[in-house]
Amino acid sequence: ASLLLTGEAGVHDEAQARRWYSSAADLGCASAHIALGELALKAAEVAAPSQLDSRTQGRDAGSGSAGMGAEAIAKAAQHFRAAAALGHASGLVWLAKIRDKSLAWGANLDAGSKEESNGATLGGDGDWALELYQRAATSGSKEGYFCLALERCGGDWDRVEAEAL
Repeated sequence: ASLLLTGEAGVHDEAQARRWYSSAADLGCASAHIALGELALKAAEVAAPSQLDSRTQGRDAGSGSAGMGAEAIAKAAQHFRAAAALGHASGLVWLAKIRDKSLAWGANLDAGSKEESNGATLGGDGDWALELYQRAATSGSKEGYFCLALERCGGDWDRVEAEAL
């Protein structure tokens, strides 16, 4: 599926890649859920390329490209949550990363119970990203460690490097 998606096999066919990923996800493949989540995010960016545009043009989250972006973000979250439930730490990292987009576009990422997503919910408080990054880091995710450090330092990369030394 990844060869079809990238075109490395000589043919670029995103629709066919999506079908293969969907089949694999149906069989419980966490990596396929990650790929489908990433494809949904790509669709969200195409549907609503600028969060600012959708807010400044007076559109509500249920109309126009902002609504399509919100639907795609919610679909991505479902796949990332499924990957997390299957033990894939990148699902947790992706859930934390897309929270800001979900708020801007009105997507509901909180669908599903904690049990269904291996505890991966996105509460309204400010600790949601830290909690998800911490869980990913605890699972051994290098990206989880990096994002956790960056989040704890308020996004200041120079501070992350200084504290690491």
